[in-house]
Amino acid sequence: MLSLEDPCLEPAGASPRDATLLTGATGFLGRHLLLELLRTGDRPIICLVRAADDAAARQRIERALAEAGPAAAGIAWGDRVQVLAAHLDRPGFGLPEAVRIRLAAQIDTVLHAAAEVNWVKSYRQLRASNVVATAEIVRFCLAARVRRLQFVSTLAVCFSRLAPQHVPEQADPLDWVSGMPLAYARTKAVAERLLRRAAARGLVTGIIRPGLLCGDTLSGANSPGDIVSALLATCVRLQRAPDVDWAFDGLPVDFAARAIVALGARQRTALTIHHLRHDRPRHWRELVLWLNLSGHPVRFQPLDAWLDAVFGGSGAGHGDSRLPLSSFRRLFRQTPAESGSDGYDGQDGHERPFEVYLSAAQQAVASDCTARLLARLDLPAPALDGPLLRRYFRHLERTRVLPYVPGRSGQSSGVETGSASSREDPVPASLKQQVARALTGDAMANLVWVEQPFDARDGLLAEMASARTTASIGLHRYRLQVRTQACAGMRRADWPDTVPPAAADIVIKLKPLDLRVIGAVVEAVDLLDPVQAAALAPHAVALGLSQSHRREADIQRRLPRPLRRYLPRCLGTIAPGEPQGSSTHGAAAEGIWGLAIEYLPEGTSRWTAHGGWGWCRADRQAALATMVDLHVGWVDNEPGAAAIDFFRDPVTADSAVRLQPAWQALANVSAPVFSDVAGREIADLHRRWIATIADWWQELASLPRTVIHNDFNPRNLVLRRRDGRGGASSGVVVLDWELAQAGPPQQDLAELLCFVWPDAEGEDAFWADVDVCRRGINAGTGLAIGRESWRRGLELAMRRLLLQRLPLYAIADRFQRQPFLPALLRNWQRIHRWVSPGELASRSIGSRIARS
Repeated sequence: MLSLEDPCLEPAGASPRDATLLTGATGFLGRHLLLELLRTGDRPIICLVRAADDAAARQRIERALAEAGPAAAGIAWGDRVQVLAAHLDRPGFGLPEAVRIRLAAQIDTVLHAAAEVNWVKSYRQLRASNVVATAEIVRFCLAARVRRLQFVSTLAVCFSRLAPQHVPEQADPLDWVSGMPLAYARTKAVAERLLRRAAARGLVTGIIRPGLLCGDTLSGANSPGDIVSALLATCVRLQRAPDVDWAFDGLPVDFAARAIVALGARQRTALTIHHLRHDRPRHWRELVLWLNLSGHPVRFQPLDAWLDAVFGGSGAGHGDSRLPLSSFRRLFRQTPAESGSDGYDGQDGHERPFEVYLSAAQQAVASDCTARLLARLDLPAPALDGPLLRRYFRHLERTRVLPYVPGRSGQSSGVETGSASSREDPVPASLKQQVARALTGDAMANLVWVEQPFDARDGLLAEMASARTTASIGLHRYRLQVRTQACAGMRRADWPDTVPPAAADIVIKLKPLDLRVIGAVVEAVDLLDPVQAAALAPHAVALGLSQSHRREADIQRRLPRPLRRYLPRCLGTIAPGEPQGSSTHGAAAEGIWGLAIEYLPEGTSRWTAHGGWGWCRADRQAALATMVDLHVGWVDNEPGAAAIDFFRDPVTADSAVRLQPAWQALANVSAPVFSDVAGREIADLHRRWIATIADWWQELASLPRTVIHNDFNPRNLVLRRRDGRGGASSGVVVLDWELAQAGPPQQDLAELLCFVWPDAEGEDAFWADVDVCRRGINAGTGLAIGRESWRRGLELAMRRLLLQRLPLYAIADRFQRQPFLPALLRNWQRIHRWVSPGELASRSIGSRIARS
């Protein structure tokens, strides 16, 4: 271990210690750290840069900030930033003693981000840059009595074949260093031990372990030659991608810099360690799907075959050296001889180095403490949503890492710049006027629209469709501020107190055409199984997505007034043929549908690994009561009765039989997911009901109908809490009516109960809730539905739920993990046994029918 002993530096003069020493400012992360330090304070910043002299060092900083693009726009830095040429791996940074003493008198905080990030070099090659340099930084901090040292490590130190099943943030990775396949990670683990020793000697020390960093949120600009770019480019060139279970948690680099600076400012204790990663990562299969939707045809290939195509066979062959990923061969196909020469003993069986980083290992790394702290700091990570992925891919095209695809929908000509200033306002002018009229009574009121962070990834289908349209399609959240005539020309801080600071928080929903959504689903199925996609494509009406672009606006327009309390307040709708104002939109050519609704800060229910949806019995009963009121409200008045016919089910009894090839294709794609959770029972029943659909769909179609939500589950329900936090529900608001149609009320009932029925409650409680709904429907509509008729309707609704809704979740799960799906399928299985006890005796018969 390196020695940290060094004579104490005696600061000369009486200048105040108020400067931050930053290393690595010319790197991909470092330039954003410098920009964040410039944004968030007025303290001097001293950058140590490897160069021949100070002038050359300053030129390197200038080039780095220029490469930051839009992120550096409008930031003045010349007077606050001092740049010194230095060599961190030399004693005293290679600086004259007088300069070191002057630094000691100025420096209050050190942010050490300099490192050589390399996935294939050996420990010996990286030791000087990553270990020796860190030792010099620690030695300087101790000698100069610096107040705080913050060190940028890497989350890769947590990935080792010797790591425990749970890796807490305070863990010391040197305990399992010999199992790390990446020499870069081993250098960081050794450097962290130096930081621990410094903390033990009284230096306030923070260690930040970022995960995979990707492009910034404004332009999507990524680090040149990084492994993700090389991986995507190689897949596009081969038109093949490895089918692996890898969670992609690519944090935008500008957010990572913001979080690192904010966490460092709160550093108080002797040693604090943070795991900086995205709490909602994407999946590798999603990235491959996005490649296809973006015009880059790529198919999945078994891992070993793909590795052979890229790197050659497992023998001496080295594959195609022209492929962008060829330089990463050591990571993907390191031989035992190569690994042994570098101190890695990870060749356990057939394990290859990169396999240590797949999803199973990532799930073992804890980051709860950092996530809670960032929440308190109001620093949510930008959603890895469609617009951000679009910017990532567009940057790769601009830099020719990926080939540019001309004529893609939503692009006019040339390659998009991707900068924030160049992106058009997604909100049509006519919709803005409707919102202004709804909020102020004046369509021309001067509203300031401030876009807010919004993670809309639950809308997976719309997001997939947006890849083929424009960035404006999707959900956008805004905070609206009223600026009266009296405030014209005034700064916001100078507005009179009578002007409300925030008139409203709203969500703009711009819908992709149903054909776009259907096409995206078919393309996803094609990526999984081309044979099933070919069977599905001619009969895609079976997906139940027809007219999905217009249903929610139609619901708002036709909604009986008494029911409006159950929906978010609608502030305006738009449809093709209506004037859109002067704004131009990429989707306008194919028609744009949308609406503006209030933003509900309570948010939709979120699935948690330990608490499910977190619903109590009172929550379930509140949702059931809301469902009954909605169903009754459409039947109980003339406009509502007319609307039932307007929202007729596009699948009729006759067409259901003709759609059997599509139903069977969905069953075949879903079967592996269903079988993993529930064995063969669900898949066998699925096939049986497809084979006998002529016998029962007519009966389903003849049941009493109302307008059903058709997606009635906690993902689309907001529970208004009486105490605003976790208390009992005082009401339910129902979101996202894209799939609404006429149908039996049992359909919404079946879906809700399959989502939320708790393990602790049994069959008697289930039938009690079911009968409460029956009595409520009878009382509100004047019908006299008996218990047996109601049960039969619920039985048929369970079948339709399996045919049409659950396969969409299964398809989505193959690309983006749906954490609620196992519990949903197990609940469906349990409730089906209660509703259809006779099916159990004939299940084997159904299996024989399906196989024949």
